[in-house]
Amino acid sequence: MAQLGKRPRNTLADMAAAIVKVYHELLPLRDFETVRSSNSLMGRRLVLLGEVATGALGADAIGLQDGLTFMDAVLDAVSLQAASGHESKLFTLPALGDASLLGPARERRAKLKGSSDELLDWQFQTLVQAWAATEGFGQPRDLRASNRVDGRRVCDFLVTLGTGGSDLLECKRYHPEKTASDPVAAATIKILDRLPGAADQLSQSATTLNAVAACRHLLIDIAAYCGAATVIEAGGVPVEVLGFDQGQIDLVLDAVVPNLPAGPQRIDKVSLCWRNSLNIGGGPCAIVQHVSSRAVAGCSSVFEYGGWTVEAYPLRASKYRELRVSTVPRSISWIVTTFNNLFSPETFFTIGPEEQVGT
Repeated sequence: MAQLGKRPRNTLADMAAAIVKVYHELLPLRDFETVRSSNSLMGRRLVLLGEVATGALGADAIGLQDGLTFMDAVLDAVSLQAASGHESKLFTLPALGDASLLGPARERRAKLKGSSDELLDWQFQTLVQAWAATEGFGQPRDLRASNRVDGRRVCDFLVTLGTGGSDLLECKRYHPEKTASDPVAAATIKILDRLPGAADQLSQSATTLNAVAACRHLLIDIAAYCGAATVIEAGGVPVEVLGFDQGQIDLVLDAVVPNLPAGPQRIDKVSLCWRNSLNIGGGPCAIVQHVSSRAVAGCSSVFEYGGWTVEAYPLRASKYRELRVSTVPRSISWIVTTFNNLFSPETFFTIGPEEQVGT
């Protein structure tokens, strides 16, 4: 696990300006201004970042939704930094390495200028790519620029270890067509409906790349299906949690895994990804991307995607002291303990009298 960020000396304005610069490197000036003036997800994000960078929006004025948007932008910038091969594994301020490692320029720009769903699809792919690069798998072989085969595009990445094992990775982010009364059922139905197409894409990739023995690994982000927020008590603090819990994810996997295609059009492994937003004291405290994977018997997968956490801890009410980004999904107890330790250390722990221990 790599902790990519813990930089209390940088102000939110510094962070926002650095993230805007990252997006500016990916978008020419004219496209950048067009996106910023739009009402797209990226346009709204750029406006918020610009207001924070210029001081028009201070830390004490950032509300819950804007706080989550800012944390999303931090996580995105860190993943872009890692996926582009930036040499520094220590997160100071976001900066790009080789932008060509993020896919073809035309496709990158199309995603940044596109709909919210297109942008989020690309960002999920980038998170997986960045995690692989950070966790010792090297830069995955990016297949997104490959030519179409019989009218079908190959999968997203090929990850290979020195031992010879490899995974073909197809990263999907499914979006609900409408609000569902039962998010678990809705996500399950969408996945089952899309399995044949994903299996065909992975099969085409295996044949084209002469990687028939590779594990055919389907990663699916279903964060868009999450239902209403719940409030739980942890460490003496009420925590509002938005997103699926592990029990709900298990229900989806229990329904999907027995229906994974077998034979030549097979899928060997499926990883469900989802996110929890944690709000403490009326403010956003963390965004956690969780992963739960299952493989068929005999699967020789080498890639075990781990997920991410971005944490924002206050110095006092509405004043943020630390931003941290880690390539691991932190638990609620971890986040609450860190919150209590930083927010109110005088009540979180006490120091007793010195004790002399005999030898």
